[in-house]
Amino acid sequence: MVWHIRQGVVDGTPVNNLNVAAVVSGSTNLGMEKGERRTALYVDETATPAQKKVLVSLFSERHSETFGKVVSVKSARITFEAKGDRYRVEIPNQLRLEVQAFTDPFDPKVRRYFLAPGADVPWYQPLASLSQSCYGISLTDQYQDTVLDTRWKRFEPNPSSYVGTFELPVSSRTPL
Repeated sequence: MVWHIRQGVVDGTPVNNLNVAAVVSGSTNLGMEKGERRTALYVDETATPAQKKVLVSLFSERHSETFGKVVSVKSARITFEAKGDRYRVEIPNQLRLEVQAFTDPFDPKVRRYFLAPGADVPWYQPLASLSQSCYGISLTDQYQDTVLDTRWKRFEPNPSSYVGTFELPVSSRTPL
């Protein structure tokens, strides 16, 4: 899971142009069951200590059920690029993700990859609340860090992504 924050203020702290990545590992399929989960959380290395603190608190609280136990929080150089319907995220030597978004829900690939046979609804939902979301195909999905005792490397199209925007509820936090 990756978030690029264009602009926003969290608990009085500006968090403009920062990235956060969460790598979640579970004992079961994350999209279908609530098994044991462990998460490595990465915060943009350009974040100040105050920004890192509010972002870790915000995402850990907001996604506690999805994350399970957060076993590591690291500062990292997180590259986020969005060009048309393609997205790329990289943390050098640890994470690489390339996704193609499908903005047309009637695209034949959407039916083939995301909908259960004979169904008009996807077989799984996003792990995080999104607005203006669309399906995404992971073209590259690679993770290697000793924190979670797991590694994976996929270079074939995999219907495992959603792309969209998110906002925080209006309260003491300003929407991102």
